[in-house]
Amino acid sequence: MFGWFKKQKQAVPEPLKQPEEPVIEEWLTVPKYVSVDPKAYPQVVLIATSIASGENPQSQFIVRRLLVPNPEAKRVSMIASCLMATQEQQQYVVRSIKKRVSEEA
Repeated sequence: MFGWFKKQKQAVPEPLKQPEEPVIEEWLTVPKYVSVDPKAYPQVVLIATSIASGENPQSQFIVRRLLVPNPEAKRVSMIASCLMATQEQQQYVVRSIKKRVSEEA
């Protein structure tokens, strides 16, 4: 009845929040193999074709691309193998390796 006698709560203004920039999180697949440096092509192609041709000098070979194992993928595979070696009676297969790339928008 006499509610106007009671002390009213004062509205406390909330501090303004600055908008947070969203963090975009992407996962990129680490390739198992990477291309060879173009400067090394002639030497590698010459060695590969000479080994493949053997005694038949009339044969022809076309090298479409040269790939080498990716050092980053090798390193991650070795770390995973070492960690899993502590587990007994476990089998595992590394199907893909991905790395996180975070960008602030």
